[in-house]
Amino acid sequence: MKGLTARFAIACAAAPLVALAAGVPASAGSGAPVDAAAASGRVINGDGDTSGTCLEITDTGRGSAVVMARCHVNAHQGWDLVPVGSGYFTMRSHDADAAGKCLTGFGEGVQVEMRSCNGQRTQQWFILYHANGWFQLQNRAQSSQCLDVRSNGLSNVVQTWLCGPANKGNQLWHWHTVS
Repeated sequence: MKGLTARFAIACAAAPLVALAAGVPASAGSGAPVDAAAASGRVINGDGDTSGTCLEITDTGRGSAVVMARCHVNAHQGWDLVPVGSGYFTMRSHDADAAGKCLTGFGEGVQVEMRSCNGQRTQQWFILYHANGWFQLQNRAQSSQCLDVRSNGLSNVVQTWLCGPANKGNQLWHWHTVS
């Protein structure tokens, strides 16, 4: 676990420099992962209705749903971001039972799932940086779609949906390292 924390710390320290070089706004110490290195941690939603909830896989099989659940230390809530180039990442479950599975978006209003990592654009995510370390996750296959908590955050279902403004909490996310 210490190696994962060290990688995340390096990514956090480099985030403002890489973002600046790429022309992407980022506040100092934003903690947002960068294209230069993989990062690990939990993904917390920024909506007031789902405050204190984390992105979690429901089980480890093919097509496993991804939902919002109360944050706790569990491998089902751990995520590894693996750079694939051009600023995109795949999001892999940190759970050993879900090895080789990536977060996959299928289109507007469709719940995201864990599928075998295959390099497809549906499994690639771009980080749209915002203030104070918050960000949106934009799907590469549906470039106008962001990771979203259904019903403006009143549901536990996670889907892709039309990217909203930077203050739309059900599309804002934050990384949290687990030591």
